Amino acid sequence: MKSCDSSGTKRVVVMLLMSSLVPSVTCFLAGTCDSNRYLSWNQASTCISASSSTVDPASRFHDDMLRVLESRGNLSSMASLSLSNLERRQRPDVLSSDIDGAERVVSMLQHMVNIGVATEKSYQIALKALSERGRLRWRREDSSEIVCAADEVGPLIEELWEIQDGDVSIETCKLVLKTYAVCSTPRGNRMYAQKAQDLLERMEDSGIRITSEALSHVVNAWAWQQENKEAGTCASMAQQNFDRMLELSPDNETIMRGYEWLLEAWSKSSSFSSAEIAEDIFNKMITLKENGVGRMSAHDYSNVILAWTKHRGETSAAKAHSLLNQMLEDFENGGFKDFTEPELISFNGVIAAWSRCGRMDKAEEVLWLAEEMSSKCKTLSPDVVAFNSVLHGLIRIKDKNESLNKMLSIVDYMEKQAVEKPAMKPNEFTYNTLIKAWVQSGRNDAIEQAEQLMHRMRDVWGLSPSTRLYNVLINALAKSRTPDARKAYSLLLEMQASGSDACSPDIISYTSVIECYSKSTDSEAAVVGMELLEQANSLYQASGDESIMPNLRTYTMVIRAVSTDPTLQNIQTTRSLLDQLVELYAETQNTELRPNAFPYNYVLNCAANCVGTRQDKMKAFQIAAKTYIEMRKTEFIEPDSFTYAFWFKCCNNLLPDGNLRTRGLTYAFEQCKQDGLVSKEAMRRFLAGTPPNVVTSLLDIPSDTPPAAYRRYSVDDFPPSWSRNIR
Repeated sequence: MKSCDSSGTKRVVVMLLMSSLVPSVTCFLAGTCDSNRYLSWNQASTCISASSSTVDPASRFHDDMLRVLESRGNLSSMASLSLSNLERRQRPDVLSSDIDGAERVVSMLQHMVNIGVATEKSYQIALKALSERGRLRWRREDSSEIVCAADEVGPLIEELWEIQDGDVSIETCKLVLKTYAVCSTPRGNRMYAQKAQDLLERMEDSGIRITSEALSHVVNAWAWQQENKEAGTCASMAQQNFDRMLELSPDNETIMRGYEWLLEAWSKSSSFSSAEIAEDIFNKMITLKENGVGRMSAHDYSNVILAWTKHRGETSAAKAHSLLNQMLEDFENGGFKDFTEPELISFNGVIAAWSRCGRMDKAEEVLWLAEEMSSKCKTLSPDVVAFNSVLHGLIRIKDKNESLNKMLSIVDYMEKQAVEKPAMKPNEFTYNTLIKAWVQSGRNDAIEQAEQLMHRMRDVWGLSPSTRLYNVLINALAKSRTPDARKAYSLLLEMQASGSDACSPDIISYTSVIECYSKSTDSEAAVVGMELLEQANSLYQASGDESIMPNLRTYTMVIRAVSTDPTLQNIQTTRSLLDQLVELYAETQNTELRPNAFPYNYVLNCAANCVGTRQDKMKAFQIAAKTYIEMRKTEFIEPDSFTYAFWFKCCNNLLPDGNLRTRGLTYAFEQCKQDGLVSKEAMRRFLAGTPPNVVTSLLDIPSDTPPAAYRRYSVDDFPPSWSRNIR
């Protein structure tokens, strides 16, 4: 906006008396005026010479600004709602139109500045209109930017400050401070509290007397800029301004409001002593209440309860639980402010605190207490979050059968109450947790029950199973004693057929199905494993989506699946897959592809199991030897006990008696001892087919010890250093 000086304002005093100016104002208010309809400075000067009136030219504009606000109605009820504590935890609405006229009034102020008639009162009218919008947001006409009142008042006070040369009234400043306070939020890095603090300091520098009301707005702004579970920097700033406010001896009502805001700030802080500070503030509020200053609200109790729930440990959970009981007693004795009731967030916080401690008996007690209290309240009703919090805690207890039984009972209750109490209706998290409990239970019908539950959540409750949920089921099949590879494959096909991004298969899905085949006796395991790898590779190449990129585990499981049919051709295929993995890692240096001992070990084991002619076995041994030597030479791969066990198996299964076999076993066993990796399996494989003279020599036992005797030896019969690295 253009600035105007006081002399310019005086020169235009008579302008508004002229009849030629009135149509311009009228057109402006109607929203139909354009720049040609406004009086130019020359036209205004002509009007001055034709009139002798001395009426304030801004007064007509002020009347019209107020008339616009009255004709449009106001947002006082909406602003009040936007200031409620519960609403302040949510994003405010975005207005679709200038329903209260605030934007029109700001435009009128712009026009007044342009023609040099704006006064501080003009700014006050515009600032008050913006302030009454509360936290509601809207889109600027000249851009798509979403703003709120705090974004608009800053430039206005800056402009007025410059025009008035710092001679701005405390009332105008309080309007701006109030707006910053109302709109303050930790979201979006808006920093409205800091802007309020800066304005307060500017007021002091200009000699404006600071009042308790002005400080209370700054306290409010800092309190609501405090981010949840973050260090209490903003809470500390709120405290500093509050302490300063107390020095001005404000009335008790102002002090009570200040305590409410401080309690809000410290309840969100993660600072070490925040819970103690919050409770101290709460107790001071109780004292004021006992002295006849207002009544406590549910939100005050919620804040002190939540402050304690953010601290881990049974002591903090017990403290929060005690305050919850105190809140309910106060409520039932009529100690709450009118129309306020206990808030569900208090119960949920205590439930979560007990769940973190593993005290599910206490968590369940609070859940059913909330359900009991709902019959005494109009707004309190345990929702799915409360029940899910208990379910999430139950799944972590040691007794998986007890856990499952309790969870089944709770979910059954939720389903039965869902029609009468929609907020309690089970959601995806509910069923995901229960399905996981079924999988963890180890019951014989666990996977079948889990699959039925997944279909129930979809068919009965209209909930879409996620990729993660399908993966839990497929992985459970892979980890079962008798993996049902065909069932896992059917679940993968179900995911592919859904056409939903929410449950489209990822590389975990593909890898888990391949793992099922690798552990099964299915004759198609090798073929299906290779097909699924090709599918995943094709999808990745086409989309570039890393969630479908084959990784180390994928290649390892395919190698294992191909190993179920250890023909020479498949042994060569496993080695080819290992080469692909090594080359991909060399090219990309992607840690998801970095080889470890597992794929090498599976190639060795596949070679050791070779079925075929003696010539086939010799070729298989050559592949095994190449793999074993490469593994020992690669810097980032270290052999493990299985490496040696499979190598001993290769030597004994693939090589005829002779010098080559003896050297292969001797060198490897000595290295195995040095590495401290002589495990039970490695020892068993070594003794299984190694010639007796080699065994007695390497084990340093009498040469006439019969095989039946030394095959009864265990790892414990030899020096501990031989097996020192066995985990």
